[in-house]
Amino acid sequence: MLSGSFLKRTPGFQNSRAGRILNATITQEPSGKYYVSLCCTEVEIRKLKATDRCAGIDFGLRTFASLYESVLPIQECDENHVGNPALDKYNEESTKIENCHYLIRSEKRLARLQRRLSRKPKDSKNREKARRKVARQQEKTANQRRDFEQKLSMEMIRRYDVICIEDLAVKNMVKNRRLSKAIADASWSEFVRELEAMGMPGVWKCA
Repeated sequence: MLSGSFLKRTPGFQNSRAGRILNATITQEPSGKYYVSLCCTEVEIRKLKATDRCAGIDFGLRTFASLYESVLPIQECDENHVGNPALDKYNEESTKIENCHYLIRSEKRLARLQRRLSRKPKDSKNREKARRKVARQQEKTANQRRDFEQKLSMEMIRRYDVICIEDLAVKNMVKNRRLSKAIADASWSEFVRELEAMGMPGVWKCA
């Protein structure tokens, strides 16, 4: 159980607008690190200023996504307009968002750590040390991807009032053996989830 004095000593907690804490959940990751999740109420939420801008997102593998900004006023963007090629008036030039390929970039190091783990005797201290190194590398890759998605989604929510995204069937797409690793590394579904959590109801899925 976390005491009030512990939370007051936590860096950055005093300056946060956490409201009233209902409960706290402590979880341990395979790497051995502990995290605390706070469930709060009466949280102060700042409303973002309207920008009167629309955007469409086209996901890819070479580039994470292509961003198309709308030249129409926000009042003219509605559900009837979205998805109608005759009415769409997006800029022909798109903004390319780089795909960082975090998993592919760390693949060689992860494979080397996993080979070292496989050579260690079972139930030995050295095997436990090797297991934690593998877990830390996997956690680092996941944290890099999560940091990229959260920063990008927050930037887009601040910049646009309406965001239209592809409604992709990722579960079916990963069945392609040649592209499954690249699709999983791109993590489009997690990025869409971040957008919807931050920007509803301003995020629309289009076929």
